[in-house]
Amino acid sequence: MQTEPDLPADRLVDYVGEQWGLAATGVRFLPIGDVLSAHYRVEAGQPYFLKLRRGGLADVPVAVPRLLAEQGVTQVIPPLLTRTGG
Repeated sequence: MQTEPDLPADRLVDYVGEQWGLAATGVRFLPIGDVLSAHYRVEAGQPYFLKLRRGGLADVPVAVPRLLAEQGVTQVIPPLLTRTGG
């Protein structure tokens, strides 16, 4: 998504805390990617990458980076589990 969606930054900060337990101090929209996703840089002591996808996310785009990271590949960004394990 090249255009920032109408999502208040403070709500995204709260969402990151609720879902992942991260104490985010800010988010910055990144105008990259496909038209169904919004991407953000999250500041929470270290930078994190947040991808919000309209219509949900398939299992393979999450499973493959996780598998690669478990195999020691450092050039991927593995997904973080939410507090509920999602």
